[in-house]
Amino acid sequence: MNHLVLILCLMFAGPDQPWPQWRGPQGDGVNKHFRAPAVWPDQPAKLWSFEIGKGYGSPIVAADHIFIMSNIKGLEHIRAVSLKTGKLAWQMAYPIRFTPNPAAPHFGDGPFATPLYHDGKLYVVGTTGQIHCLDATNGKVVWKKNYNGDLTDTRKYFCGNSVSPIVYGDTVIFHIGNESEGIMTAFDAKTGAEKWQWRGDVPGYATPVIAYIGGADQMVTLTQNFLNGLDPKTGKHLWKVPFTSTWRENAISPMVLGHTVVISGVERKTVAFELNHSSGKWHVKQQWENSADVLYMSNPVLQDGVMYGMSYKNKGQFFAMDMSSGKTLWQGPARVGKNSSIQLLGNLVAAVTTDAQLKLFKARRDKYELVKNYDFGLKAVWAQPVFFDGKLLVKDDEHLHLFTFQTGKKGS
Repeated sequence: MNHLVLILCLMFAGPDQPWPQWRGPQGDGVNKHFRAPAVWPDQPAKLWSFEIGKGYGSPIVAADHIFIMSNIKGLEHIRAVSLKTGKLAWQMAYPIRFTPNPAAPHFGDGPFATPLYHDGKLYVVGTTGQIHCLDATNGKVVWKKNYNGDLTDTRKYFCGNSVSPIVYGDTVIFHIGNESEGIMTAFDAKTGAEKWQWRGDVPGYATPVIAYIGGADQMVTLTQNFLNGLDPKTGKHLWKVPFTSTWRENAISPMVLGHTVVISGVERKTVAFELNHSSGKWHVKQQWENSADVLYMSNPVLQDGVMYGMSYKNKGQFFAMDMSSGKTLWQGPARVGKNSSIQLLGNLVAAVTTDAQLKLFKARRDKYELVKNYDFGLKAVWAQPVFFDGKLLVKDDEHLHLFTFQTGKKGS
């Protein structure tokens, strides 16, 4: 990792938190911390690359550090790399015992969830449900939980815990479980004291979102069998709608616009539900559906009432959809790939595909307009990348890579 020490000093060290959790500050894929170049280069320059270990969890950037989880020979590692000094700031590891479902050996041993940075602490959940709160400055354990004893049959994991933690006020919320049981818990962020718990469904693969609906905050989450609304303050279950995709792979975080919640799943449809509150109850009514463009693992982004995403149909195809009507506005070329990690960079949609290509296209409702296409020449990319300060951090199969779109900078 000597080259890492030499290069990281080129990265910015701002006081804010450019990418502190899964899909960014608001959990919606909207990126306000990327400084686009005046002219996109023919090819971004690689600043550094180093081996980090296996795993699907995404890196985050916060408090002048990169934080990332990985699996190395049966140990789950949590690492922090300083952006100021270019050195490994700290690391901690613990053993796991995990046997994937025989139907899913190619998914590997994880970890699958993304860390959360909040108020000087790092919160992580491991493949088999280990929860840690760490001091982000030194990696020391502040508090931890292990729910294996509460899940009566830990052998029923399909491919491990995949729901990333989220923060709400002074609480952090985790949803862990296996194929038969699920436990969603809100903890005091500082002490780890339990605030509330909900066992209404088994977790899927989608991370919850916090949305302001009808004059109050709600946590909207897609679990294995339902789309749900909960009060994030108390854990009270407010409403639910049955939604189970093929192979029980509910992986799309809900998109919320006003009173409308949009969800999608493999071999289902993209569906919008309208939420209304009257007579002391929440009422959920289907608003529209679209069977032409359906999401599988690629979470979309939303701008000016238009949803930009990647359908799994036609072997991967970008699309724009009107959020009010569900009408497809345009479809891009087919055969883009299995999956893509989509973010919004101002008026550009940035999609890093599984085969390590970055496609930049304009966020416009009238047509698909590709601005730039880059091929990084990496192994499979399943983790969400991080765009910041004119740079791009990418985790492929076992390595972490940093690229810059700024001209005149080279790695070593």
